[in-house]
Amino acid sequence: MPSEITELRSAVESAFGELEAAAAAMDAPAPDADLDALQVTFDESDSAHKRACDAVERAERVAEARSALPVQAVEAAVVAEPLTYEVQAPNSIFRDLVSAQKGDSSAAGRLERHMTEMRVEQRTSSLDSTDANGGYLVPPLYLQQEFVTLARAGRKVVDAIGTKPLPANTDSINIPTMDGGTGVAVGADASAVQDTTATFNTVTGAVQTVAGLQNVSQQLVDRSVPGVDEVIFGDLTRAYASKLESNFFQSSTTNAKGLTSLSGVNSVTYTDASPTVAELYPKLADAVQQVETGIFEAPTHIIMHPRRWAFFLAGTDSSNRPLVTPYAGFNAVGTADAPAAQGPVGSILGLPVLTSANIATTLGAGTNQDEIYVVNAPNLYIYEDQSGPYLDTFRDVLSGTLQVRFRLFNYYSLILGRRPAAISKISGTGLAAPSF
Repeated sequence: MPSEITELRSAVESAFGELEAAAAAMDAPAPDADLDALQVTFDESDSAHKRACDAVERAERVAEARSALPVQAVEAAVVAEPLTYEVQAPNSIFRDLVSAQKGDSSAAGRLERHMTEMRVEQRTSSLDSTDANGGYLVPPLYLQQEFVTLARAGRKVVDAIGTKPLPANTDSINIPTMDGGTGVAVGADASAVQDTTATFNTVTGAVQTVAGLQNVSQQLVDRSVPGVDEVIFGDLTRAYASKLESNFFQSSTTNAKGLTSLSGVNSVTYTDASPTVAELYPKLADAVQQVETGIFEAPTHIIMHPRRWAFFLAGTDSSNRPLVTPYAGFNAVGTADAPAAQGPVGSILGLPVLTSANIATTLGAGTNQDEIYVVNAPNLYIYEDQSGPYLDTFRDVLSGTLQVRFRLFNYYSLILGRRPAAISKISGTGLAAPSF
């Protein structure tokens, strides 16, 4: 470890030397110097110096911790290389996308390195630089972490169910199904053997495209050091996630229908002008048994809107004791996990409960109802291009107004009706907006 710290300190001195040289070049530039290039060099040197200093501090802390361990202790250290585009990295992916198109080899190299990192990790409006539009996207670096992003519902339910890789080179996915099976029968000796012809069909999932774009002034791209990419690309990504899960519930597109409009599912109606948790509870049991008797497999999840889960949390018995608690009380109808706005929140009837604000709350005759879904997740096929979402940049299309267009898109497909009986849908007046 001491030798490693010595090497790191040498790297600090080297980086500091480069930083001083870059600062001197900026203080007294040559007459034909490219000031933008000098600024980029200075920023890169400054970032390298900070990373080297941080590495020394980490190494010294590790060495100090190791010195306190018993001699026989097993030593292990994990070293992570910083990503090309991070919160406080000196380079912006948006600016590099534009610069690479102008022939900047350094920008192209950083983009190539970024794509390699992502493969390893697996992990129309306009903006200008005036206040109240894009001007707020050019804050000092230390303020960027305080940027207030737009609140959006996520894709917690889709991720809990799981997605499958989208097959390449097709705009339609076809899965064969057996609609009618073979048969067997008990017969006497030498009697004819039961002969029933199986029948087959196909379920189809159409590949859908989700896309969004943002036009940004060239001035904003040049002056955000960094920032514009983190804000815009982050919001486009969250918008895509929200749209994917929203379509999982609400899509009415042929061969890409969501749970709300899917035909053939088990239907449970809860009609009640004064709904209570105690009266809704048997409907959940009915929805569970319909999946079990429909596909002879148990359901895996109960999915509802956050307001419906709050309705369960607010339910009490005749002694005003809560029916859903953080522990399994003797009169509980369910258990609650730590508070969560979306995703796993607890369990009812032994099944995990998932909430999603992407479930519509404008259903039914009164247009104020939501729905509850009891599903067997392995029978819900969600295909997604897992290399995306993809980001493109275009300079020529808006060159007349000195703007750059950034575009995000990805592909997905839904086959939720592979076995419609794997889904039970609870709806009705009892699921109108709850009162608390």
